[in-house]
Amino acid sequence: MTKCYNLLISPQVNFFNDHTKIVLIPGAGDVLVIYIDKQREGTSYLMSDISLQGCASEMVERLRYCKRVLKKVWDLVEEENSP
Repeated sequence: MTKCYNLLISPQVNFFNDHTKIVLIPGAGDVLVIYIDKQREGTSYLMSDISLQGCASEMVERLRYCKRVLKKVWDLVEEENSP
């Protein structure tokens, strides 16, 4: 089970099964990704660096999940705003 907060500003996805968390903070030309791991230690990355250098497989899975959730939200907003 997950929860999303602040979807229009800085999406934060909490993964309740292992207490990890992803926070996405859009900036000028890049996105800051904060990953809080199972030991509750936070690490910050730029999305452009992740794209070029990769990251841990567990973080990849969570980023893919975030992408799917954000896509669903975007589609719902687009549907509501269409004539």
